[in-house]
Amino acid sequence: MLILLDNAKSAEQVRPLLPGHGGCFVLVTSRDAVPSLAIRHGARRIEIDLLTSAEAVDLLRTQLGPRVDVEVEAAAELIRQCARLPLALRMVSELAIARSGEKLAELTAELGDERQRLDVLDASGDARTALRAVFSWSYRNLPEDTARAFRLVGTHPGSDFDIGAVAALTGCTPAQGRGLVNLLHRARLIDVTSKARLRMHDLLRTYARSLASEMDSKDELTSAGERLFRYYLRGTGTALDLIAPQHGKHRPPWSDPPDIVTPVLAGQHDAISWLTMERDNLFLASGDDGSRVGGAAARHILGLVARHMGDIPQALHQFEYANLDLAAVPPGYRGRIWLDQAESLLAAGLAYEAARRLDDAVSLLDRATDQQDIGEAEVLRAVADLLLGRPISAGRSAVRAQRRFLRIGASTWAAIAGLVRLQANVRRAWAKRAATVSLAQRGLRLATRFAELHFSEESAVSRLLAVRVLLRTGRIADAENQLARTPKPPQFTAADHRMLRWLCEAELAAARGERALAREHVRGGLAEVADFRGRPGGLDPMNGTPHHLLELGWLDLRLMLRDNRSVDEPAEVFAHLERVRSRAHTHQLPIQDPVLADRVKDYRQLSHTLRLAQIGGYVPAKLARQHEALEQELTRWRGQTNLVSRSPAEFAAVAERLGDRALIAFLACRDRGLALVVVDGRAHLIPTGDRALVAETAWQLHADLNALAPDDLPPPVARVVVASAQARAHRLDEELLRPLNRLTGDRELVLIPDDPLFATAWGTLPSLQGRPVAVASSATAWLAADTAKRNQGRVALVRGPGLPPKTSEVNTLRGSYPHASVLEGRDATTASVLEHINGVELAHLACHGSHGVENALFSRLELADGPLFAHDVMQLPDCPTSVVLAANELGMSRARPGNEPLGFAGVLLSAGARTVIAAVTRIGDEATATAMADYHRRLSNGTPASHALAVVTATDPFRRPFVCVGSGR
Repeated sequence: MLILLDNAKSAEQVRPLLPGHGGCFVLVTSRDAVPSLAIRHGARRIEIDLLTSAEAVDLLRTQLGPRVDVEVEAAAELIRQCARLPLALRMVSELAIARSGEKLAELTAELGDERQRLDVLDASGDARTALRAVFSWSYRNLPEDTARAFRLVGTHPGSDFDIGAVAALTGCTPAQGRGLVNLLHRARLIDVTSKARLRMHDLLRTYARSLASEMDSKDELTSAGERLFRYYLRGTGTALDLIAPQHGKHRPPWSDPPDIVTPVLAGQHDAISWLTMERDNLFLASGDDGSRVGGAAARHILGLVARHMGDIPQALHQFEYANLDLAAVPPGYRGRIWLDQAESLLAAGLAYEAARRLDDAVSLLDRATDQQDIGEAEVLRAVADLLLGRPISAGRSAVRAQRRFLRIGASTWAAIAGLVRLQANVRRAWAKRAATVSLAQRGLRLATRFAELHFSEESAVSRLLAVRVLLRTGRIADAENQLARTPKPPQFTAADHRMLRWLCEAELAAARGERALAREHVRGGLAEVADFRGRPGGLDPMNGTPHHLLELGWLDLRLMLRDNRSVDEPAEVFAHLERVRSRAHTHQLPIQDPVLADRVKDYRQLSHTLRLAQIGGYVPAKLARQHEALEQELTRWRGQTNLVSRSPAEFAAVAERLGDRALIAFLACRDRGLALVVVDGRAHLIPTGDRALVAETAWQLHADLNALAPDDLPPPVARVVVASAQARAHRLDEELLRPLNRLTGDRELVLIPDDPLFATAWGTLPSLQGRPVAVASSATAWLAADTAKRNQGRVALVRGPGLPPKTSEVNTLRGSYPHASVLEGRDATTASVLEHINGVELAHLACHGSHGVENALFSRLELADGPLFAHDVMQLPDCPTSVVLAANELGMSRARPGNEPLGFAGVLLSAGARTVIAAVTRIGDEATATAMADYHRRLSNGTPASHALAVVTATDPFRRPFVCVGSGR
């Protein structure tokens, strides 16, 4: 006999109904675990979980038939909204059947409001199947304190949380919170995952929140939210203090009430795990703190967490939001926020912005008299100046920091400041060609000091810098001796250290007259740069690798030119340029494999943590072992990263692809200007004008074009500026192009500029006016663009904020592209624009923007909800074939070594675009609208991009400083 006892409240209800003899099977269902039945009567417990996603789809398909397969996304959303509960799914199925004329998507929209969802699902009127009634059967049996906990836990803003959060919400101890969770879990009102995380599905959460709004006062709910926020803020600060104990500045400047719960974290491993799981909850809970100080503190902590996790864009995002609430923040804490923001800016390669922020921070910290913070700010200011090419300023900041750290007894930080000072002095000596033996001796003393502090890598770097100085002073034997004393860097040493070692080896061989060996070391260094770019995590924009890479390249070029063979075999110079440029100007795409992405984040974080621990004066053995094990794991993962990194183009492939076009690559060897010309399948190396004159003239022309940008510039002023610009353009033409005319004639050109020619408006030069010209960062990049796939058909037009409709060309372009899709005004958000341009043949982006001087990936377009960064575009599955950036100076600008010199346009090429039209200086809205209307009229009639732009810019070359980047066809 089968006896079914359904919906038992307790074991006391069941026991009188149990048969007194065998031969019967009793099935008891209950919303409680009723453990005493298992203990006293040997009952076997079977846990009934929610349906799986596949089971939920099958249930819906059984009820609704083919409608589920027709509206797959809507069906999936219904399943999510019903939390995979069978009862809720049957209810929603009945609603859908009753509304057979409506689409499932309309029902999902109605259920989208969580506050109304239970009302919609309870509309049948049957109390026995109403979700509220079903949930209440479990809730009304709870003790009062547990019922209160259920209501308050429902107000938690996150999807999962820990027992500490329950304790914080209810205002009890963690032990009491665990007891409450056990009772809720027994009643199936909360889920406990395998990692001791707690979850409450959406329908239960909605029910709990509705009860809380009815039964708990507003003050009690506010207090619970504040306790939760303080719990996460205190816990995150505690975790960060364990990871970077030498700072001790991660906690906000206030005293929490004594009853605030604090997570118990045993060490750095626990801290990292806790941060990984709880950082989103801190962000979500920050809305429950009413104070602006609390908002700034939450954003500050979130920015630090993101930086430690290796997510630099997210760190910058959080710090920017923290700045919105700084008015109420004490000056000392405000300075600390700015200091931490500056470190993230440097990690992103944004040295100019970091320098400005550090200057602000120092002025505040001076008032707060925190010497440690001021010293750290001065060290970072010195690093920023080094990245900006200001060795004198860098040296001064490093000296101030070093003296400050010595006064307060921070000897480790004093040594670090000394290393930055040494790097600045070496750069200054190079610029003045005035290396001294005393500078080398200072480097050797610093190497000894770092060795005493057990900083092996910093010790080696200091000694290698001394080796380079000794070579410049002619002390070859001493340099050789010191290099032999310097251990070779291990496999996973920082890239700039390894590049510095290759550079020392190459310079030593060159000084001994062993040119073949020197070039072998150069090739080894260049190959290792490619190897580092192929590793998870890539290269850090904050270090010196790009400088060392370029120094290796120019050393190789000098050795080639000394051999005199390169004059007869310029194809070898071509190969050299591509080895250097193609490796210096690559981008790393986001890693697609989620497991690998997580491991890379872990590796970055552990590396940073170990470094900070060393600065703090100790080396945690457990963390060091984890770091070593992760290195070995990532070694096995190598080659599985998703990179925009191409092998250098072969000369023959480029020459063949050029056809009747000519390629000109500008370069310099010390003060000599050179041009490598590829035409008719042959390469020629031709001297050009004075390098210093070219650099100065290019800068002056750029300044003149910026001055001409305003639409309302008075005509007399405009005439004077145009005359000046014409003179500059004529001089550049004479220095750069006239020497090459016998080879290039009037052919269509592909130009490969170098610094300082990145921001040149080539259409202003007399011999290029009306002539098709395409620009690229390397022949390798041009070849990739010229052979990239073409999307067909679709056109997307975007008009961003701040453009007056009467001067915007988007309305005019509707005539050229009547079937184009258009985004304007508030609709032009970052997410909608990315979706809008994905996979189109042509995207026209009429938006203001700016070039990221230090890091092209942070070039931006200003949209309705904030900036769209170039690194966002890198994530597009299918980049547009052709893009027009009708905005301010998004084409090219001054670039830091190792950065993409073609700005947003160069990043688009790396992401897969064939051609990008962009301005290289500021340009007026009216001039842009007129030029773009003319350009698109020609383009829509089948004229190739570079040909159409040549005609358009020739009409008014100094008011239309656009260039064609990429293929040009």
